[in-house]
Amino acid sequence: MTECASTGNERFTFPPPYCGGCGEDSVSAICRGSLQRQGIQKAHWECWSECNLSCPFCFRTNGQLLDTEDVVRLLRALSTGAIRAVVFAGGDPSLRPDLPEVAAEALMLGLAVQIQTNAQHVTRSFLSALRNCEYVGLSLDGPDAPTHDGFRGKPGNFRHVISLLDQLDRLGVPVSVRTVVGKANHRAVPQMARLVASYSNVICWKLLEFTAVGSGFVNRDRYALPSDAFERTVLASREGLGGSDQLLDVLRNVDKVGIYMMISSQGLVYGTTETALARTGRHQYIGSVLSDHLGYLAQRIPFSSHRRIDRRLLADTGVRSSDRPSVG
Repeated sequence: MTECASTGNERFTFPPPYCGGCGEDSVSAICRGSLQRQGIQKAHWECWSECNLSCPFCFRTNGQLLDTEDVVRLLRALSTGAIRAVVFAGGDPSLRPDLPEVAAEALMLGLAVQIQTNAQHVTRSFLSALRNCEYVGLSLDGPDAPTHDGFRGKPGNFRHVISLLDQLDRLGVPVSVRTVVGKANHRAVPQMARLVASYSNVICWKLLEFTAVGSGFVNRDRYALPSDAFERTVLASREGLGGSDQLLDVLRNVDKVGIYMMISSQGLVYGTTETALARTGRHQYIGSVLSDHLGYLAQRIPFSSHRRIDRRLLADTGVRSSDRPSVG
C-alpha cells in the first residue's frame, strides 16, 4: 500500500497498481497507463445488471455480479490504466447495496464518478453517493407522466424522476438528462425543452437515438425511428431551447461506434461496434478486466480516439468548465 499525505494531519493509504493479467505484485509498463494511451478517458461499468424497470428497449447485459472485493480490483485496474472517470450504470446502480462504498473507493483512487439512474429507488445512502458525483445521468423520456411512463412501461416513474431532479437541484448536484428518442415519444420530446431548461443544475440534455441492442433489438419495430424523424426531433428540441446548443447534446447511432469502453456486470470488456449496433443486436466481449492484461484490452477494444475527440462531450466539459467543484 502507498501512503500519501493530505491536508492537515490526516494521511490516506492508496492501494498499489493492479492489473488482471499482471496481478498484485508487479504491473508492467505496457499495462500502466495503457487505457489513457489509447485515448480512453472513461469506462462505463454496468455495476448492477438487475433493474426495477422493464424497459423493452434496454441494452443492458446480464451476468454474474461482482462482489465488493472484485469491484475494488476492477476499479484499481481502471485507475492503473489511467482513465479519468468511471460511469456506474446498470440495470440500475441504486439496487447495488454497496454502491456508496465502491463509489467512495473510486473517488479515493482519483477517478471521477458519474452515476446513471432511473430514479425509481432512491434511498438515503444512494442519495449520499449521488451528492459526491461529478454529475448524475438521469433518464427522462417525456415532458409528462403519460409520455414518460408509457415509454418506460412503469406508471409513476415520471414522478420519481422529477422528485430526484428537484432534490439534486436543491443540493447543487449537476445532472445530465438522458432522453431516448424513439417511435413512441419523438413528437413529445421537444416539449421537454422548457422543463429541462428550468433547472439550474442541468448541465446537459442528451438526445439518444434509439439503438436496437439487447431487448431493443427484439423490440426494434416498436421503437425504431427513421433518421429524418429523429433529426426533426432534434431541430424542434433545439428551437425549444431558443435555438441554443448550450444544453443540447445529440448522440446519433452513427456517432456511437467506437467511442465507448463498456464493462459488463461481471467485468467483461466490450466496445460499441457497427456490427452490434446495426446487424446482430449483441456485443462481442474481448476479455476481462479481472483476468487479462490492461495492455491487451487497450489494444483490442474497438475504440477510436479521434471519434471520441470529435464527439462534443457536453456534460463532461460543462461540469469541468463551470464553477461547480469537479472530482478527479
